[in-house]
Amino acid sequence: MLCFCTLRFRRVIISVSTPRRDTLIFALHYILSRRCQLQELTALSKPSFISAMGDIESPDSTRTRQAGILALLPSKDFVSSRKGQLLIAEVVLSFITFICFAASTAAAFVTAPLVEFLVALFLLFAYSTKINERFKGFHWPLMDFLRCVSASIIYFIISIMAVSKYTDGASKAAGVFGFIATIVFALDFYIIFNDLANFLKQGGDSNEEPPADNDSDSDSD
Repeated sequence: MLCFCTLRFRRVIISVSTPRRDTLIFALHYILSRRCQLQELTALSKPSFISAMGDIESPDSTRTRQAGILALLPSKDFVSSRKGQLLIAEVVLSFITFICFAASTAAAFVTAPLVEFLVALFLLFAYSTKINERFKGFHWPLMDFLRCVSASIIYFIISIMAVSKYTDGASKAAGVFGFIATIVFALDFYIIFNDLANFLKQGGDSNEEPPADNDSDSDSD
């Protein structure tokens, strides 16, 4: 197509006068030089674009993103431990209780399960990623013990009120799950209390914390 246009342009140049012929020749040279420059720029930009697309779609970057996501999930060893199972049960029960209270007429009690859900979820993430080992200034077992004691008391109170004062099904379901959460939190603070008592009997240093309850051989007692 370009050759055909160039031939026609040359015939036009021959048919015109000399001053106009010089102007048209200059215009033809200018158009051809610009076309060559555009071709060079296109040839230079294609490899960089292809390499950029290759970087975006490279499997190494996909593996890196997957590894980052997996790092946020609880480890398999912690999930299979007794403390990990208790924290997962607390997270699930607190979330279900929150949903039931939100859908019931006893919506005034929705704050307590929401707070317990967020705190239990944070501790699940902290213990599984061992963030607690980086902050030695906080006595994590004692804080966890106080959390479980307060949560069991609060769940017991709001569950009794939800079952006795409200007649809708969502409130009854929230009360039932609240009683189950009370048992789970009570079991958790009982285990933490035994670990703290054993740690104090052994005369541990104040800078050390009792070992995390990650074993599942408590049935042998």
